[in-house]
Amino acid sequence: MLRRINVKAFGLSLGIVSAVVVFLLGFLSSFGYAGELVTFLEGIYPGFEPTLPGSFIGALWAFVGAFVIGISFASLYNKFLKLG
Repeated sequence: MLRRINVKAFGLSLGIVSAVVVFLLGFLSSFGYAGELVTFLEGIYPGFEPTLPGSFIGALWAFVGAFVIGISFASLYNKFLKLG
């Protein structure tokens, strides 16, 4: 039998992982790594840039976006689970 997903835990998990990845990309980009990916992310997350403060701003945006996507996915999964 399939189990329900804890909506808040799933959203937090996805948000934290996304925030850490974006922060590390921004931080590493200040040393010359992942330049094209950071340029792409600068267009998605306002204030994100390859500096320490910019990395924190990008991480915050990434957390919020991934949290919303995570809770949406988990909520839909739980609703469809009831239908099946």
